[in-house]
Amino acid sequence: MQAPIPPQPATWHQLAFWGRSKLGGRQYDLESIEGDVVAEVREASQDEYMLVADGRHFTAVYDHPPPPVPPPPMLEVPLDPESR
Repeated sequence: MQAPIPPQPATWHQLAFWGRSKLGGRQYDLESIEGDVVAEVREASQDEYMLVADGRHFTAVYDHPPPPVPPPPMLEVPLDPESR
């Protein structure tokens, strides 16, 4: 039976230190983290969001489908007002 895959909660440290050579890497996992979005950038091939979680900066990337499919609208994520 098919069912939605729930995201696994993760810390910034768990997301920052995975590697393809390490067993249990997270490159194909659906992850969830709480933080503040402080910047966002739309590029031709991806949308990139700069986040702060536990005082650490990192990025989250959403890849667009390959051409000729037009990219979907950029997700409307409110920026952290304290980051401005």
